[in-house]
Amino acid sequence: MTDPSRSPSAGLRIASIAGVPVYLGWSWFALAAVITVVVGSGAGAVGYVIGLVYAVVLLLAVLAHEGAHALMARRLGLVVHRVVADFLGGHTAFDSRALTPGRAAAVAAAGPLTNLLLALVGWLGAQAVQGTMAGLVLGGIGWVNLLLALFNLLPALPLDGGQILESLVWGVTGRRASGLLVAGWAGRVLAVLIVLWAVGLPLVQGRTPDLIRIVWAGFIASVIWRGAGQAIASSQARAALEGRTIDQVARPVTVIPGSLPVGSLGPTPGIPLVREGGRYLLLGSPGEGVTVPPDTPVSALGTALPEGAVVESAPGDELVPALTTMQSSRSSVVVLTDGGQPWAIAIADDLNTLLGS
Repeated sequence: MTDPSRSPSAGLRIASIAGVPVYLGWSWFALAAVITVVVGSGAGAVGYVIGLVYAVVLLLAVLAHEGAHALMARRLGLVVHRVVADFLGGHTAFDSRALTPGRAAAVAAAGPLTNLLLALVGWLGAQAVQGTMAGLVLGGIGWVNLLLALFNLLPALPLDGGQILESLVWGVTGRRASGLLVAGWAGRVLAVLIVLWAVGLPLVQGRTPDLIRIVWAGFIASVIWRGAGQAIASSQARAALEGRTIDQVARPVTVIPGSLPVGSLGPTPGIPLVREGGRYLLLGSPGEGVTVPPDTPVSALGTALPEGAVVESAPGDELVPALTTMQSSRSSVVVLTDGGQPWAIAIADDLNTLLGS
């Protein structure tokens, strides 16, 4: 599952894929315990060992799945922050500002396709060594990967299939908000169907619903419902931004070197923006009654913007990249660049005023 918005979660760093850190979330150990107990219950020590093996096989399948997301995203030029395996399966966090419908679909499809490939390898291997312990293990690897792939390909957010559906609608309509809305409601429908499968189907067949199935189905349905709800809310937020461009809030800047003496700073056509090395600073007032020597560099009066508070956003571009950058950098001011050159800043208060109008 790809998730651009997640913040770093606690966990144990176990590896890296092409420089991307891979974490094992602490909650995964709870999942491993549940799988071990459920599979091994009533089968003695051997059953618990088999259950633990299944948990490890699932972990490897999830890491292969998420690693494929990460590698595809990197190949398409996206910045990948981390890969995490946890109780909910896993997620790959990356910078989504450069996404297009095609890129989003490719990143989403990479995970399930990798699992399908591993399922085929496991099945072929099991056929080659039938009747042995190795054949049993390879068969288990094949089934785990097949089920993981098929489940994730269901066309409903927050699953990978839902992200592919979102991309298709986005590509056809030209509106990502429409893609999020359609795939989000598909997710809610899927959540209801899962509950009906666990509770309604047995009742229709005259059977008592299985308690473990109800618990698992309820848990999975709740996760999907929540993810689908977030997609629908994101769709509504994006729809509110349509027709608005960065020009409506951009405040032009004049870039000045940080070494420029205060005494040499005269009137500028735009807001003075100090560039010093790889960082940007906004000039502030020295305070009432404070005298600043004229040879003081202007950088001494500047307030540094947080790292990452810079976004490539040319005149006429939509507002979403600037908003996303404010959220990710936790800065109320972001520098707007065009071709890598600063031309303006965007301020959160201006955005709030515009969106509230």
